[in-house]
Amino acid sequence: MKKQVLIIVAFCVAVVFFIVLLPAISRAGGVVPLENIERPVWNIGDTWKYQVVSKDGSTVKKFVKTLTVKEKDAEGYLVFIESEVDRVFYRYSLNLNFVEAKDEKGTKLENANPEIPTYQWPISVKSKWWKKDYFFSEGLDSGNFSVTGEVTGAETLIDAEGKEIATIRVLEKRDNQWGRFYQRNHYWLNPSVKNCVKYIRERTRDRREEGNLISFTPGPK
Repeated sequence: MKKQVLIIVAFCVAVVFFIVLLPAISRAGGVVPLENIERPVWNIGDTWKYQVVSKDGSTVKKFVKTLTVKEKDAEGYLVFIESEVDRVFYRYSLNLNFVEAKDEKGTKLENANPEIPTYQWPISVKSKWWKKDYFFSEGLDSGNFSVTGEVTGAETLIDAEGKEIATIRVLEKRDNQWGRFYQRNHYWLNPSVKNCVKYIRERTRDRREEGNLISFTPGPK
């Protein structure tokens, strides 16, 4: 009887010991979750390439999209976005928030006033949600919109090379002036690439775009 009691006690001690060590064992085999991301600073020449799947109704396209920082000043950045379906220049603020888009001839395609507050830095898993209003025009359409942003937590993704990468996920909700759905954007951010390693954009009229980072090439400082 005494031998059986000792066996049971030893088994219980082993179980408790394993439970205590389990978090450390899990962390040892993977990446450490992110808790905070400071505002990245882009440099001229920074280049990101994404593998994109775009859906517009029943039409699905797959292509590579390249983003390259062309200019940098006291107000923000000019980024050239190129793919087989588009070639446009985007203006971003220093907070990496969208300001306007123009085609290669300089014709304005989209404009936001003030900037669309996608990000509110620093991005932290403890961040509270934020909400702001802005005026947006796209072609002949324009109107007042509101953005609600929130951090949904830390997530580990697998990058293009099959390696684990830590991210913080941001959900951005854009609604029109009547509070109706206009766009939902999901961004998985990582400081080592100074941008998102994955994004999903969902818009009205059954439009969706998903991009996964293939590579990031830093520009000269």
